[in-house]
Amino acid sequence: MKSAPWGDGQETGKGWRVTKYVLLGLLVLISLPVVAGLIRLCQSPATDAYHFRDGDKRIVLYHGVNVANCAKGAPGFVGWHTKADFERMRQWGFNCVRYLVFWEAIEPTEGTYDEAYIDAAIERIRWMQEAGIDVVIDFHQDLYSRRFTGNGFPDWTVHDDGIPFHQRSRWNYNYFERAVIRSYTNFWASKALRDEYIAMVEHFVRRIDALPNIAGVDVMNEPFPGMNLRFESGPLSAFYGDLQAMWRRNLFAAPMFFEPMMYNSGGLPTGLTFMPAGNCVFSPHYYDPLCHEGSGYGWFNKLWMRLWARERAKDAQRFHTPMLYGEFGIASTTQGHLAYLADFLDLLDRYQASWTYYSYDKSGQESFGIVDNEGNEKDNMGVLVRVYPQRIAGDKPVFRQEGKHFDLSYKANDSKAPTIVFVPPRLKALTATFNGHAVSPDPKTDLLSLDNEGGAGVMQKLHLEWQ
Repeated sequence: MKSAPWGDGQETGKGWRVTKYVLLGLLVLISLPVVAGLIRLCQSPATDAYHFRDGDKRIVLYHGVNVANCAKGAPGFVGWHTKADFERMRQWGFNCVRYLVFWEAIEPTEGTYDEAYIDAAIERIRWMQEAGIDVVIDFHQDLYSRRFTGNGFPDWTVHDDGIPFHQRSRWNYNYFERAVIRSYTNFWASKALRDEYIAMVEHFVRRIDALPNIAGVDVMNEPFPGMNLRFESGPLSAFYGDLQAMWRRNLFAAPMFFEPMMYNSGGLPTGLTFMPAGNCVFSPHYYDPLCHEGSGYGWFNKLWMRLWARERAKDAQRFHTPMLYGEFGIASTTQGHLAYLADFLDLLDRYQASWTYYSYDKSGQESFGIVDNEGNEKDNMGVLVRVYPQRIAGDKPVFRQEGKHFDLSYKANDSKAPTIVFVPPRLKALTATFNGHAVSPDPKTDLLSLDNEGGAGVMQKLHLEWQ
């Protein structure tokens, strides 16, 4: 049967035009947030970065490692690293360790702190001090607790409402288990548990705050939202505000490091509304979600990495804090893993970010590890060990390694201390010039020590080449 006409042709045309304009208006409304997001992605961060500074007014940059994944299941929650293993880091130019500690180890039973565990941590912090290494304490957790194949939270804090846990084939897939989600949801909903956590952090930091090589305290590794849909802007930002209030009551000297939620490690934007009131450091992580699961590194991963790193630099500027990437890594079995690391470290140089790679482990304990089971360096160390300025006696630095060249320029300030640059000893036929004249690193430390020339405000330039 022939359908009845919708008015005459004129009315049909008018009705279509109205419908078209309505649809067009809806399309515009839907597209505006997307376009705004794309514009934000295309905008470059401001040129001025916020930096760590030492007592001599020098910019401080950190390259280092996490110590260590193996501690999660080790006796006493302490890894295999000896004093000699920390001293070995000097030859790699690493000047920082993100040292993992666990609530379960600190407070195994409610209200009782294990001072022997804290003493063991302090002993290792002092070993690192003797080796010239600064330390960021990381209150580590993954998957809430060992009950769920994870680590971090003590068993007495688990409130899973009796939901059964079914272990999945890959460790990170356990985040989708209802028992894990419920435990996190209940933690964030419980003021009593959050207060217990803050009291534990306070107790630990009181023990270590006066140690001279403490560079900061990361108050929670990769916070997971549970079922909180507005997690970062709500519970997590409020939690950081409570921690910051505790920090200020105690007048802690160590900076408070804070992270976005766990999903941000794969590239999602942060919705944190927490605004630091000084003495804080933004500490994101980065794991490409495809490469993490074994896919090779290609053009799309590189584009995603560039956009993501740019956004994190903007975040740090919005927070008015220095930025230290607490974790990043890739398995040596992933195709293109060396190019992945080289590209990522070049981006961190561009944004003048400090970093600690995950992790100083053996291959059998962590596929991202930097040594094999016999303790020999893996191929990723050929990328991680690189030229970089550890201290810069000036402002507005620019530095870049491209191929077999490295350049650093900055405007001298009135610091009386030298600029310090690490130069890997494996570089062959090295030539170095500072403001046009030849310089060379100390053969015992592999460090270039450069005194500013011409007074404050004068540009200083370093150029290195090797074969």
